[in-house]
Amino acid sequence: MATRKCTITPPGELDREAEQGGLGELVAWLEEEYGPVTGEERAAAEAERGEFERHFTEQE
Repeated sequence: MATRKCTITPPGELDREAEQGGLGELVAWLEEEYGPVTGEERAAAEAERGEFERHFTEQE
């Protein structure tokens, strides 16, 4: 007997995937216009994101 794989994705996940796809397109466009993101720029962005996460985690 053959089986099929079925994946069920909660609606919020679909939204997240769409947002991430849009962000990927934005990054690609920005890199075309201004050049690739450097390691230093990426590290700074990750540090800033970490600060935001800590800030909002502390508020909960």
